[in-house]
Amino acid sequence: MQNSVSLPVPTDDFLAFRVANFEEVSDWFTMVANQTTFTLPPEFGVELAAAPVFGESLRLLGSQIDQPTIRAGETFTFLTTWETTAVFPHPLVAFVHLTPDGAAIFGQQDWLDVRVSTLQIGDRFVQQHTLTVQPDAPVGEYHLQLGLYRPDTGERLLIGLDNGQTADRVWVGDVRIGE
Repeated sequence: MQNSVSLPVPTDDFLAFRVANFEEVSDWFTMVANQTTFTLPPEFGVELAAAPVFGESLRLLGSQIDQPTIRAGETFTFLTTWETTAVFPHPLVAFVHLTPDGAAIFGQQDWLDVRVSTLQIGDRFVQQHTLTVQPDAPVGEYHLQLGLYRPDTGERLLIGLDNGQTADRVWVGDVRIGE
């Protein structure tokens, strides 16, 4: 992000930045959110009416995919933006699957660059996800499927749906695997 300075952090693979212009960052969060449409995998049978909130703790605000076409074997990155809606005292990990149908997986990452227990209500953060497409992935259209889970129990955080059901993941964007 422009006008940001990387801050020194302990050797735990986390990145932190200080931004010079909070309004610019806030505007960027809003732009990403306005450009994002989240969908649920078809087996849930409903549409999302609003940005999903996982475990009543983290609202997924948006996603940004700058490389919508990739090749098998390549690595790509994309961003998700989040807002804390309630304090969550346990560690969390985000999982991302590259999938054509919600079941088969042709790339995966499990990681979250934030210590969730340090977040306060209203805090916002950006997560960079990095996936390597499996070399045998067929050419075609794929979804980026995302969810959150507790690494100590494996329990996925649920999203409450308008029809009273719950979901444990959303599709945050699409990419094409080309030749």
